[in-house]
Amino acid sequence: LVRVDILKKNEDNSVSLIEVKSATRPKPEHYIDLAFQKWVIEQAGFKVKETSLLYINKHYIFSTILDLEQYFTLENVDEKVNNEVTKVEENIQDAIKLLALKEAELNLSSLECRSANCSFKSLCSPKVALDSVENLRALHYK
Repeated sequence: LVRVDILKKNEDNSVSLIEVKSATRPKPEHYIDLAFQKWVIEQAGFKVKETSLLYINKHYIFSTILDLEQYFTLENVDEKVNNEVTKVEENIQDAIKLLALKEAELNLSSLECRSANCSFKSLCSPKVALDSVENLRALHYK
């Protein structure tokens, strides 16, 4: 089951997927997300003609009226998404194996939490105090 941001039906009965992001540039995880969506939709019997990212144009300058055509950048990302689609089934199998593990068998300490609101933060960093510097946003280990 997936939830597509924008699903456009084309005249040839194929569909186009558009993933909307609040970012100002594409990121690797965006291609992975779109690849999974494409894989699921194709497994349901639909032909996916195009995959695109819609993200904020960091060069846009607001004047008096918001120009949405200029505010957003629509970029076709078929090539990068198709490269990721080949890995989807393997990723699904890995996720199934991970879900089958008991909590005691999980070793998440090597994973990097990218969100301050991560639901698994207590598993990844159980000994970090709430007021720790490690909880500051955008601070990472190198």
